[in-house]
Amino acid sequence: GRATPAAMPTTVKDAIKKFETTNECVAAEAEKVLLYGTEPPIEKMDNSLATLKKCVQLSLSTNNIEKIGSLAGLECLKILSLGKNQIKKAGKP
Repeated sequence: GRATPAAMPTTVKDAIKKFETTNECVAAEAEKVLLYGTEPPIEKMDNSLATLKKCVQLSLSTNNIEKIGSLAGLECLKILSLGKNQIKKAGKP
């Protein structure tokens, strides 16, 4: 049998879109953005996160993120959940 190709990782942008559809809301206006357990998993935090201007709590747990990306633009962020990822070591500030 032929091996099935691995699914492409979900981008943050797509995960945000899916979040908006599921929750019938605008992510840029949401205080709590839950992107945990995305299938296929998110592999990198990209600058789509900067659109989450009002986000106070951001959950990216249970994905395949390897390093903590930029949180620029997330002025309201207080809680960032990154448990159960593949983070090797936090980058230097």
